[in-house]
Formats: sequence, structure tokens, C-alpha cells
Amino acid sequence: MNAHDFEELYTEFVEFAISDCYKPDLENAKRFFVNEKDESDITGFTEWYIFNYPLDSTGTTIIDEYYKTNPSDDVKLANDSFRSIFEISTERDKFFLTDLITGDHYELSEPIQHTEGLYSLRLIFHDHLYTVVGDIYEFDILYKDSLKKYILEQYNQLTNIGNPIDLKTFIQEQNHLIYKLLNITDGVYEENITDESLLLYQTTYAYKMSSDALVDLLLNFEVPVYPDEEDLGIYRVMLEDEILAEIEIFDQKLNVLCNNESHSRQITEMFKPLLSDDLIFVGSKTYTLEELLEE
Repeated sequence: MNAHDFEELYTEFVEFAISDCYKPDLENAKRFFVNEKDESDITGFTEWYIFNYPLDSTGTTIIDEYYKTNPSDDVKLANDSFRSIFEISTERDKFFLTDLITGDHYELSEPIQHTEGLYSLRLIFHDHLYTVVGDIYEFDILYKDSLKKYILEQYNQLTNIGNPIDLKTFIQEQNHLIYKLLNITDGVYEENITDESLLLYQTTYAYKMSSDALVDLLLNFEVPVYPDEEDLGIYRVMLEDEILAEIEIFDQKLNVLCNNESHSRQITEMFKPLLSDDLIFVGSKTYTLEELLEE
């Protein structure tokens, strides 16, 4: 199976997953996985729901259920696929992966259009080699130690409470942790590095106006503000081609997230003329990557 075949099959999995008979399972899965702050989808929910979520109705996964009624070699290959975080390396025009968490090594059957680095990938084993299928997510290599530490801490917590499980099985059963890491690290850029620290600057405001009035206020900001095309309640403040800040709106609060101190000061000054009884400054805080992972 190649990546194109997988994409066609994946479309069938999605249609099966959202059928009426699985609606209660879908809603339960969303409550577990979806961002509690703004109730919007976050990266990878659909894939995780299909491949990893144990259905309340059966105890098996969506893809297990699909295979029962549509048995084929390709569906079996897809069902046996797995996602983890890998370091990519090349040698003599061949691509190799090393699992960041388990240390396992894999040789790819064909090259992928990505340079050496750290990625979350889904692999299928076929004809004695591995093929990358589905979405590819990049992590900054600077996160490597923090990401590995976080996953291993979660694993140790589980095994310390009397639940013996091997590390590879743990990663698949707790695959939502990978998507959680993606959402956290997506908000942190290389420009944040100061003395090898990865920082995120957050300023919080409370608002009493209607959501429509707040959006109108933002869209008339002195620099352009653009809504995210996928996530409701997320806006980006732009200056030319540079992102100055990301704004999260939820629960009558507005978080302004910046990737360096200079942008944070700049945005704070821009917000000052907007402050009123209906838009109130609450406070500012600086997070390290480790603190974000612990939340």
C-alpha cells in the first residue's frame, strides 16, 4: 500500500466513523480529546478517533469495526499502522527513522519530502519495509529532550500504579499525548530561544461585551487580525508577513499569546487604548515549554 492508496481508504474510514450508529461514541471521544478551553477541534482528532479510541459500545476501535465488515489486506495493513515521534536520518539515499520514545529503528521503502529532523509520522509495514502514510507533523528538534521526558514521565506514572505495559503499546494506547504535544509546540517558535529556553508570553483580558462586539473590536485593531480558518475563537495578529500574536477567546476571557518578549510588549501597548469597563486587563505570565506540557 502506498500513501495515495491509504488516503483513499482513510476517506472510507472517516465516512464509517461519522455514521449514525457511532454518534454517541464520537461525542464521548470529543469530550475526552477536544480542547476544553474553546471547545474546538485540535490537531489529529479524527485520525486518533479512528485508530486509537476504544469505543464505549464495543471496546474496539473504529478501524477494528470497519475491518469486520470490510476485510481486506489493505484494511489490515492500515489497522496495523502506528504513529509515534521519529527522528529522520539519511544514509546513501536511504531514509531511516528512529523512534524518539522506544529507540526502535525503521527503514523506509521510499523517500519522503522532508529533511532530517523530528516528525510525528504514521507508518505501515509492507514488503519488509515501512511506508509513511497520513499527515506529517514537524517538531522543532530543540524540543527533543522535553518531548521524550514528558512521554516517559506519563509512562512511568501509569506503570507505577500497577499497570504493566510495554512502551510501544503505551504510545499507541495513549496516542492522544502526541497530538497534545503538537498543539502546545505549535505555539512556540525558534525565535523564542533565549539562553536555550523556549518561552511563551501570555496576557489575559476579561471582556463583558458580546462576542460579536469583541470580534468587531479585534477586526478594527490598528494592525490586521485574521480569524483562523479551522479553529473558532482563534485569531492571529499580523504585521506584514510576521505573526505578532495569537488570540484565544473562551469563557469571557481573551488570551494573547506571543513568542517573544518584544512582541508581547508591542501587543500590550496596542491593547491599552481598547481597555474599558468592558475589556479589562487581568494579568501576564511567561510559560516555559515544560510548564505548558504539565498543564
